[in-house]
Amino acid sequence: MIIKKITSDAGVNWLQSNNTDGYWRSLCITSTGRIIVGNYDSSGIWYSDDNGVNWTQSNKTSNNWCALCITPTGRIIAGNYDGRGIWYSDDNGVNWTQSNMANSSWSALCVTSTGRIIASSINGIWYSDDNGVNWTQSNNTSSRAWNALCVTSTGRIIAGSNDGNGIWYSDDNGVNWTQSNMSNSSWSALCVTSTGRIITGNYNGSGIWYSDDNGINWVRSNKRDDYWYALCVTSTGRIIAGSSINGIWYSDDNGVNWTQSNKTDGDWYALCVTSTGRIITGGSVSNVNKGIWYSDPVTSFQFPKYLDHKGAQELVTQFKEYVDNLVENS
Repeated sequence: MIIKKITSDAGVNWLQSNNTDGYWRSLCITSTGRIIVGNYDSSGIWYSDDNGVNWTQSNKTSNNWCALCITPTGRIIAGNYDGRGIWYSDDNGVNWTQSNMANSSWSALCVTSTGRIIASSINGIWYSDDNGVNWTQSNNTSSRAWNALCVTSTGRIIAGSNDGNGIWYSDDNGVNWTQSNMSNSSWSALCVTSTGRIITGNYNGSGIWYSDDNGINWVRSNKRDDYWYALCVTSTGRIIAGSSINGIWYSDDNGVNWTQSNKTDGDWYALCVTSTGRIITGGSVSNVNKGIWYSDPVTSFQFPKYLDHKGAQELVTQFKEYVDNLVENS
């Protein structure tokens, strides 16, 4: 190998897509690579087929959408936050049908290993076993509002409350719920790293926390302030976090220490990672940060000090392969 290629993870520098307006609250990616995004400025659900650069509005052209997920069959589930219930799409996000859950406001969605869909709302946690058409309310959750959901590698479901009741978990696929030792405050973001560590973002200004015992006990990271709305994990393990005031941050040590990206202000409510490693995020209501943004992995090269004729030819071939791949994935 003549050239040594060095790739650093995405999340440091951010570019605005051609969607330069709006306030975006949810993101997911289909098996075809299409990116689905939910708007919170009453302009509906949109999608992108070019890795997040250009965006097309679906036939759901209004209302606010705070939750999205993909089921094992490829059906897309969307949670409305205007009291209009849960909807689904079977054509990759173009057209949408209302489920039998036609009311309440929905904040998060996730899918368990059995295919059960879990949905959190301002009126408890619910689940569906028929791909999102019909919904059943979980036990002991109806009196609370909920903000965030995730599923661990053991199948435990973690839920963050929105009314100061802490973090809860379920070991029976979402039917019954137990309060963790984090019994207070409100939590608006959750994700799970490749090591099984659970990361959560606090909604009341106390920073980012993590759990190494499957969600029972929680440790405060060195990011001990701000309000956090979004989390995601890249394929290399970098954790990305979106805050409400101080921009986008990242951690390369499994969530203990955090570094600010070049996005140093604004509200960031949604994050996801595409198959190319590009990170997509939804911007806020501020003029500077409106719209949808993205961050790509950064590739640099180490060149040898001296090259003979054969080495020079190999260098040209390798660099051409790199440029061709860059063009193909841009």
